[in-house]
Amino acid sequence: MASLSVSDGPFNEQEFRSKIPKDISPTDRCYYEKLIPVLKNRKPSDKPRIVIITDIEQDYDDLMAIIFLSEMHRLGVVQLAGFIANHQQALRRARFLRTIVYLLGLGHLEVALGTAGVEKTDDPQYARLTASAYYELKNETFDQMIWNTKPHHPGQKPDRSPEQILHDLKTQVDPPGASPFRSGRELLDDLAEQVDTEGKEPLTVLLISSMQDIAEYFDAHKDEDTFFKQHFKKFVSQGGYYHVTAPDGTCTLEPNMDMNNNFVHKTAAKVYTDCLVKYNLPSDAWSREAAKAARLEGKTLGSLTDHGPIGTHLSWLYRRQEFKFYWDPYHAPYMPHLDPGWYATTRLCLDPLSDEYAKFTKHVPEFQEVVPYSKVIAYDGCAAMGAVGDDVMLALGVLRPADEVPAYNKAPHRHRIFGRGLNDQGKPDSRDLGGIDGPRLADVFQVFFYGALRATKDYAGKLIDPKAVRHRPVDRETLTPLHVFDRQTIYIRDVKAMKADLKKKAAEVKVAGEGPEKKRLEEEVQALEAGIKECESAELKAVVNGVEKTFPRVPDPKQYPYPLLYERAVRHHEPPAWSAGE
Repeated sequence: MASLSVSDGPFNEQEFRSKIPKDISPTDRCYYEKLIPVLKNRKPSDKPRIVIITDIEQDYDDLMAIIFLSEMHRLGVVQLAGFIANHQQALRRARFLRTIVYLLGLGHLEVALGTAGVEKTDDPQYARLTASAYYELKNETFDQMIWNTKPHHPGQKPDRSPEQILHDLKTQVDPPGASPFRSGRELLDDLAEQVDTEGKEPLTVLLISSMQDIAEYFDAHKDEDTFFKQHFKKFVSQGGYYHVTAPDGTCTLEPNMDMNNNFVHKTAAKVYTDCLVKYNLPSDAWSREAAKAARLEGKTLGSLTDHGPIGTHLSWLYRRQEFKFYWDPYHAPYMPHLDPGWYATTRLCLDPLSDEYAKFTKHVPEFQEVVPYSKVIAYDGCAAMGAVGDDVMLALGVLRPADEVPAYNKAPHRHRIFGRGLNDQGKPDSRDLGGIDGPRLADVFQVFFYGALRATKDYAGKLIDPKAVRHRPVDRETLTPLHVFDRQTIYIRDVKAMKADLKKKAAEVKVAGEGPEKKRLEEEVQALEAGIKECESAELKAVVNGVEKTFPRVPDPKQYPYPLLYERAVRHHEPPAWSAGE
């Protein structure tokens, strides 16, 4: 079993080399060895001390980011200090995350409970936040582990064996009524206090979810002018912002609201960027173009069933999430721009001029047709790479030399943007990644991601048998039967077409002059509005198990039977690019 212990002393090359996986290629080994001169020359203050705020299980890339950083921690490149799980169902995310932390050999680190992460849960725009409900947080085995019933005990030894961990948990005596999880704010305060009381390094905060937790933390310490400068070294976020030059010539920041982590709580996103400027805190923002340039092949996650309990879960999750990414654009996109063109360019990373792009945008393909083209877009994984330190990224070839970094990322304000370069028309330019080599980032990330799974496979398997991992069974009684939903889908498409036509006609009304033409357009708008209302309020009848039942013609997206759709899509096929194991 690979060593998961981490030395706090001076760099020891022999110890480091002993941690390099044995069964890797010479190319992959070279990436590990490139870290040796960096770690030899580092001062203790150069090692990032990282706290992660995550909405783990919202997508698969949060988990990928944490796996990658666990390997950086094992190798002594970074020091992971703690985790905060936020977003809706934050408690369940915290339980899932604590299991992951234990399986990665990091059970001595605390997982705290974050905020709900959303601003207006009753706003129709936020309906898409429930879109992942069919695949997220379904791992019953991970949820029900004993450590999720116990409060975290500070001072635990980091090198305990799996057997010792389970024994300690069973014999641990807890205060009556003690909660298994503290709040994220309490954890941040403790980690910040350790800078003063224990001489620990100021924190690097990795934000790969809603900005609500960090915004509230800024507000809690708003009257302490030097607090953040003294206790925080850097902020790294997935989501993005823009540089805006103020009238006095100084740089301000505006959050990019078409990025989900900003969109879900726009006020918090604005507080975050304002405070970065107010307190002069160095920051990096990683955006979608960097992740697309650093894409991995679908088989990276589709065939991990022999990589321990984490790999087993990640394969299960990836397949179902990719199915939803495929199904929605072709049938019922929950945002207008998420159409087949978006799917082909963003999820399959196809060139709009390619034959494959034309093929997948001119007809509705079977899921099995797109599987060989599917990619892993690890948005949060890219941000995690950005937290390891510039010296490491330079040594690994992820960050280009200073003379190849654009001027906007060498400015005195120290707020860098990766993956959001703009062309002359103000559109995102995938060729300008802010000084990042996308393909190299992908190679490096994959090497250390797999390295972490290899290093922890046996250790994790002693805590949870991979064959014992169970996901919540599909509750067929609560799902709309497929023969009913197939009829509903016709109406869903009709309403989608009418709404698109309505938007077009409404725009024409605004520019039409007074006269018969405007009146005609207004009548068409009224007819479309009436048609949409009628369709959305109407019902259909269908026989289910011999009983006639009533269903809405146009169901709420939360009622779509994704588990049944997925089962039908893969029932008679072995995914060609993935393993068959379910």
